[in-house]
Amino acid sequence: MPEVIALKCITGSECTAIGRMPQDRGRVASLDTLRGFAIAILLIATPLVSALKEVPQSATRDMLVWQLSHVKGEGISLFDVGWPAFLIIAGVSLNFSLARRLERGETRFAAWLDLVRKSLLCALFAFFVHGGFSIPWAKVYFADVLFIYAAVIFVAGTAQLVLGFRGVLTLLLLLMVGISVATVWGTYASFETIQQKPGSSLDDVIQKALGSKLAMKYVWYFPRQLMSCLAGLLLAKVYQSDLPPQRRVWWLVGIGITAVGAAYLMEGWIQISKRYWTTSYTLCTFGITCLFLAAFGQVIEAWGGRAFTMPWIVFGKNSLAAYAAHELVPFDKYAQRVLGYAFESVLGPYNEVLLAIVQFMLCWLVFYALYRRNIVIRLG
Repeated sequence: MPEVIALKCITGSECTAIGRMPQDRGRVASLDTLRGFAIAILLIATPLVSALKEVPQSATRDMLVWQLSHVKGEGISLFDVGWPAFLIIAGVSLNFSLARRLERGETRFAAWLDLVRKSLLCALFAFFVHGGFSIPWAKVYFADVLFIYAAVIFVAGTAQLVLGFRGVLTLLLLLMVGISVATVWGTYASFETIQQKPGSSLDDVIQKALGSKLAMKYVWYFPRQLMSCLAGLLLAKVYQSDLPPQRRVWWLVGIGITAVGAAYLMEGWIQISKRYWTTSYTLCTFGITCLFLAAFGQVIEAWGGRAFTMPWIVFGKNSLAAYAAHELVPFDKYAQRVLGYAFESVLGPYNEVLLAIVQFMLCWLVFYALYRRNIVIRLG
């Protein structure tokens, strides 16, 4: 059986091998593949969109820019699905991890302590990625996605250990109802205030009331992202059942269509918006994620198309490390060294598009090398 080197990462830059362990049994390839696909979209979007905006306008260019950018108002793009999908899959994986610990005979308290340790390591990793001690403490943005991710994993894992399946379902429903009511009532109550400042929103009113953007992120936005992870905890039941791959695919299709349909039914009261991370947006992204999982599950588990997984699973096995490398390593500079402007006279503005693709491929090749050696960088 292939082996994977388990690494304990303290800061993200220094990793020490602590032994060799068998590769995880029961790992679902479609989950790793979709996780890698989501990270790939997040990594390619920023350089590619900047490059595409410089090329002549066309229907294809406009479609790509739309799909690889956040929708500023109502609506949803492929890029808008990336982070929620990552949180949903994190919830599924978290359920698997906690279940394995309990099956091995660990107490819930011991599993919770390990969850605390991993969450703290993830927060420390985020601190390093976003500047560490190289910048003043006050300038570290503690509401960035990696910090939010650490908090979400801790709260969701604690909920799973303490509440169980029904408790997590109840908590998710309470959050959805509470946030929906708060959004509708808050918008109505602050309508005049919003109208006085063109371009302002309920978020601006909430931020002013709470006194800072950091407080708003954790009080107003954190529960919204937590919902996606809680939904993943519940979705894990589909994978933990004895359903054969084809029936599991149909279950995912049914759940996905139901969730997307419910989101569009809600849209009359609460718009689907990534900017405000509305409950209808959470439902819609959950449904789309289920449909992606169904499509990947059909190809990989039902049809046995394992070759399809490789381009995406390269990032899927080291997702947080890939995100951090994209933030820390100047792949754009290396792309210029590899390609430079050798084809600029021929390609014109399309040379920037080629540079963006080369930048992405250099990052992919680094993690392909890790994948070929079965090296998985884990936090904790």
